[in-house]
Amino acid sequence: MLLLTLRLTEKIKNAGIKAGIVLSPVTPVEYIELLLPRLDIITVMTVDPGFAGQKFVKESLMKFDQLNELKIKNGYNYDLMIDGSVNTKTIGEITSHPVDILILGSSGLFGDSDGYKKALEKLNKLNKRL
Repeated sequence: MLLLTLRLTEKIKNAGIKAGIVLSPVTPVEYIELLLPRLDIITVMTVDPGFAGQKFVKESLMKFDQLNELKIKNGYNYDLMIDGSVNTKTIGEITSHPVDILILGSSGLFGDSDGYKKALEKLNKLNKRL
């Protein structure tokens, strides 16, 4: 499987397209270490993919520390993105880790009873205080 992923990533990059991968909460960083030099973006899920409203798996945040350490140590060039339960309750803990991009979905943006514009204002206000 990894060989297939290496070849696919190579084809993607040779076509001039950015390559990325997503890690579910149970997928360890070690599983993708050979791909790291070829990646432009890595998304770390903090909930199991496909089901909105799940509980935040804060143990997933350790992956950002691992991936950032590997990035610095080896001179890799990828962005780190988070998806899953990014909201006013979790943003403080999330932004204490080296996360470049936040994906906001039903938990943090569209599920707010005040509407998505107010939700974004709240998150921006919290993020500026951190």
